[in-house]
Amino acid sequence: RASLPPVYNQYQRIADRATAHDEQVHAVLRPLFTTSFLIDDWLAGQDVFGARTVVIASASSKTGLALAALLHARGGIEVVGLTSARNASFVGSVGYYDRVVVYDDIAAADGLDPTAPSVLVDMGGDAAVLAAVHGHLGDSLRHSCQVGATHWEDVRFGVQLPGPAPAMFFAPDHVQQRVADWGGRLHRVGGRMARHRRGARCRRGGRRIRRRARRTGAGASGVRDLARRLMRAASAVAAVPGQLVDQGW
Repeated sequence: RASLPPVYNQYQRIADRATAHDEQVHAVLRPLFTTSFLIDDWLAGQDVFGARTVVIASASSKTGLALAALLHARGGIEVVGLTSARNASFVGSVGYYDRVVVYDDIAAADGLDPTAPSVLVDMGGDAAVLAAVHGHLGDSLRHSCQVGATHWEDVRFGVQLPGPAPAMFFAPDHVQQRVADWGGRLHRVGGRMARHRRGARCRRGGRRIRRRARRTGAGASGVRDLARRLMRAASAVAAVPGQLVDQGW
């Protein structure tokens, strides 16, 4: 595994009091939430490409739900979930999406707004959905971000689409950039804060970030920005309803 990015070559201990169910939840959700946190951080760093709407395709996916929670906690941006008719009720019930649009209604009157500057974050990879979004939004689509392929059987490569060419988001590259920006230890503490549910632990994590920043010489403005984003992420995690785990999401 030596040739793989460092983010894929690490071990993390689970608390001794953790149950077998806790271990299973951590194994499934920890890396997916980390990906969502990195996308949210990257979008913030890009000022969301000047968009006022983020459209998440495959909105019922675990990574999509976590990203929606983070964007919702950040505020100032409309979060639209694209999903199937079968999952629309569930997606609308979690409270992270401002609107839910089913795939068949992308171009409908109450579908995606073709005049709103938008960013697409595609967790599904479905070629038909991708073409429909690009075709409907056209030049209003400021960026098209490809993350996953939950609809792997419908993926198509090399298709020419209106608007910006889809670009792959590769999480390990952003991890390495943030390690360089924040320092490895700051990055690890930050990840723990973002995933933790309890405010007291988050406050202690914030103090640890400030102490380590002084030792590593990290800039004050950068540390304040990091702490602000992590506290927002922690609040989002605290709001995640238990049904997401209980229902196998």
